[in-house]
Amino acid sequence: MISVTITIDQAAKLIAALNRLAEVLENNPSSMPRHNEPTTSTSEDTSATETEQNEDKPVTLEQVRAVLAAKSQAGKKAEVGQLLQKYGATKLTAIDPAKFANLIKDAESL
Repeated sequence: MISVTITIDQAAKLIAALNRLAEVLENNPSSMPRHNEPTTSTSEDTSATETEQNEDKPVTLEQVRAVLAAKSQAGKKAEVGQLLQKYGATKLTAIDPAKFANLIKDAESL
């Protein structure tokens, strides 16, 4: 019997990237090119579509956590802490879910 063990040194970073990819694919499945289909779209079309779809769905705790984790891994841990304080909390779970969309916008601008 052969046993294989895989160790991922940066699991948190990988999870954050996979969550972000899943979010993008979930929010805009039509953005994936079809086989042999030309990929022609303008950034204005894409931005409008993403904005419309993001307004329809509430932002989840997991989505916010993924964005903040990615920023922390990118060396912005202090800024993430300040952002949480801006929203009146020391931890993400203490923030009102109604504020998650604004929190993500602020985090992405870091």
